[in-house]
Amino acid sequence: ELGIDRGARMFRHALVIPALTSKEVVARRIQLLQSVGFSKDDVLEMVRKQPLVLGMSEKKLQGNMDFLVRDVGLGVPYIARRPALLTYSVERRLLPRHSLLKVLKAKELLKDDLDYYATAMMGEKFFCGKVCASFRKTSPRPH
Repeated sequence: ELGIDRGARMFRHALVIPALTSKEVVARRIQLLQSVGFSKDDVLEMVRKQPLVLGMSEKKLQGNMDFLVRDVGLGVPYIARRPALLTYSVERRLLPRHSLLKVLKAKELLKDDLDYYATAMMGEKFFCGKVCASFRKTSPRPH
């Protein structure tokens, strides 16, 4: 019913949704996503890529959407193509990375304009190595 091909690698993840969530709850979550600007096609694309989005609480979905759209400035089409962004913790991953990138950009310490999704997907060690290391290289050393 969610439009996920049985041969797709995400199919087994999609099987968890009906096991843990009622059809009514799934319908409410789809309706919530549509109410914040996703089209029905966007929602189906998101579910095909990240079926666990429908297993998230409505509060977390709404909070993550609010943060990504309002604070980070991402558009609905950008998020629709990268639904994994909705699954990350705002407090533990998205906000700290956004804040650091914002400061580094404001101080013109980032050479490259990093894609937000790419930075969110990075593991903690890799993120710190790539982003923090570039900051250390460009910042003056204390005497």
